[in-house]
This record gives sequence, C-alpha cells and structure tokens, in this order.
Amino acid sequence: MGKRGNNNSRGTSLLSVLAFWGLFFAALIFVVVGILRLFNVGAGPLLSILEIVAKVLLLVAVAVPAYGYVAGKTTGWRVVYWVALLIYALGVVFGVIGFLK
Repeated sequence: MGKRGNNNSRGTSLLSVLAFWGLFFAALIFVVVGILRLFNVGAGPLLSILEIVAKVLLLVAVAVPAYGYVAGKTTGWRVVYWVALLIYALGVVFGVIGFLK
C-alpha cells in the first residue's frame, strides 16, 4: 500500500486532482461574480454565463468521483445517482433558459 492509503492508483490520483481544481475554479468564479454583482459591475449576461461555467465545473468535480463511489453499490444507489445528476443538470439548463429571457 502506498503512503496515502487508499489513493494508490494513478487514475484515482488524477481524478482527485481534477475534482479539486474543478471545485476551486467554480468557487473562484462564484466569488468573482458575487463581488461584481455587489458593486454592480459587469453585464448581466456575462455574469450569468460565468455562473453557468461554475456550475458545470462543479458538476464535473463532483459527478465523476460520485459515480466512482456508487459504481460498486446496488442498483438503487446508482438510480439515486442518475436522478440527482439529472436534477442538477436540469437546474443548470433552466438557469440558462432564465438567462436567455
């Protein structure tokens, strides 16, 4: 076993790094958009696009490792995963539709 316990395969390590950076950049975008809105700086559509990018980054950062977790579970847990993923994706899509109005 490696120094870090369960994180002994290269794929898991790369996945963890990608998940971290996706989460980091999503958080950074949310903070920047919040500051810009606080001072009424920037166009509304640009801020909405940045929020959509942040949501997609967060989805990738969380969804991929989450599937790795449920892949070995029972069918019920995999169904819960796909339903939750669908609900999140619909939330992002309806955010896009709200932005286009």
